Amino acid sequence: MKPINRFAHSLKTTLTAGTLTLFFFILISQANALEIKHDLSTKLNPDLNLIHITDKIQLKDIKPNSKTITFQLGKRFQLHAFPSLSDGNTEFPTKATLTPQNSINRITIHRPQTLSWPNPAFLNFSYQGPIKTNDDSQGNSTEQVSGSGIVLSSQQSFYPDSEQTPFFQFKLKTKTPQNWKTVSQGNKISETVKDKLRITVWETDNPMESIYLIADQFHEYKKTVDGKTYYAFLREEEKELADKYLNATQTYIHFYQKLLPLYPFKKFA
Repeated sequence: MKPINRFAHSLKTTLTAGTLTLFFFILISQANALEIKHDLSTKLNPDLNLIHITDKIQLKDIKPNSKTITFQLGKRFQLHAFPSLSDGNTEFPTKATLTPQNSINRITIHRPQTLSWPNPAFLNFSYQGPIKTNDDSQGNSTEQVSGSGIVLSSQQSFYPDSEQTPFFQFKLKTKTPQNWKTVSQGNKISETVKDKLRITVWETDNPMESIYLIADQFHEYKKTVDGKTYYAFLREEEKELADKYLNATQTYIHFYQKLLPLYPFKKFA
């Protein structure tokens, strides 16, 4: 199959999956009112194969009778301390337990005995670990640990993933060497270079089932048409090839929107 044809098939799958995700989000939201938003700050050090992460998680409408909230985090990551519980201003004493299970650690937050869950409630996680590992027990594939690039997702459990609801929103701030670029879902809110570091912020305004953090020494190309931004991130400087992908993206999205519901996102990368 030619690269552009494979690309078209991938785009069709993405359009269908995006529409289905929104559909199932509506159905599940009716049965489960818990709302979660991650506010992640990451610092990637590719030379040391190390990532530092903080995640301030906002939880709205926790069921009053819920005694615990449980998250999953990859075993490769070391917590600096158990997450703290607050209402955004005041911290509350709470019990947390960690249970190893295969390639993850299950982190359970217990509701304070004398208090109800704050609404909204905030949990602050801080941890670090290797970006890549060849240990199959960590859930990586050889494709993800080879080469210079970085691909992190729910497969590596690089963020605390709630067991209470499959959908969430997030903001992802990354710091990388200035010659690196990062890609994720949502909209690129900002990108600056300071003190030899590139600081990029991506944020979603639609529900997601996973967070992707992709980074490499990319060359970035983009095109904005009718309020949607199309990106191509290539390892080599190839403007002609990037233009082919950008033009194909616009053409195929326009075509498939005649067959499927409208593409629900503001960008495609």
